[in-house]
Amino acid sequence: MIALFPRRITIAKADEIVDAWLTLERIRFLAEQTWRDRDRIAPSFETRKKPPALEIFKRLPGTNCARCGTPTCLALAMHIWTGETAVRRCLPVFEEGGTFSHLREPLLEICAGMGITGVDYR
Repeated sequence: MIALFPRRITIAKADEIVDAWLTLERIRFLAEQTWRDRDRIAPSFETRKKPPALEIFKRLPGTNCARCGTPTCLALAMHIWTGETAVRRCLPVFEEGGTFSHLREPLLEICAGMGITGVDYR
């Protein structure tokens, strides 16, 4: 969980100090990028509806290979849905020439609707 305040950022439940520092770096990068692009950014007042984690699961390969660090694809879907894990951790989908690379676009599309990008800063 991350909270942004005017003069500080708090991070709760970081696995290790390295994860906290990487998260802070990602936030700093995004804030600087947003500030640079502020003149070209148009505000969106559209409310996003977060789809159920099952919709993410439907776009995963279903191999339960555990290469992502979670025991099942359903567990990975829940971790992506809660923001605990980056979507690119699913190696069968995101490795070059992977068997399930055809699932990449549908997976990124559903995640983009939730505000989750395919970028993994880990």
